[in-house]
Amino acid sequence: MLNMACFQIIGNDTAITMAAQGGQFELNVFTPILAYDLLSSIEILTGASISFTEKCLRGIAANRERCEELSKQSLALVTILATSIGYEKAAEIAYTAHRKNRSIIEIVKEMDIMDEKKAEELLDPISMTGVRK
Repeated sequence: MLNMACFQIIGNDTAITMAAQGGQFELNVFTPILAYDLLSSIEILTGASISFTEKCLRGIAANRERCEELSKQSLALVTILATSIGYEKAAEIAYTAHRKNRSIIEIVKEMDIMDEKKAEELLDPISMTGVRK
């Protein structure tokens, strides 16, 4: 539903853009289509937002434990290591973690790249966001 609303709004935006460009001699003969499509887009977006909120967002809650688990398994965590150990070593760690289906922290510990405490601090997804626990 949101995609359909967005597609219609994009179409309206294209019509508005073309109508604005087509104002020969600055007569603004396309003002009716500009106004109609703009008001239509506002109405569609309002309805879509309300419907999406009521039927999908209201009552939804994140599974914090699962989100934390997935973030710790993310291969993207290796990017923070590149500044400390270099790109090639970080890429090797990511490749190994992917191949063995293990986390970055497990591979760092296994390869003894840095001490365990520093690795855990560095690879903590929450600390990377700047949000305090």
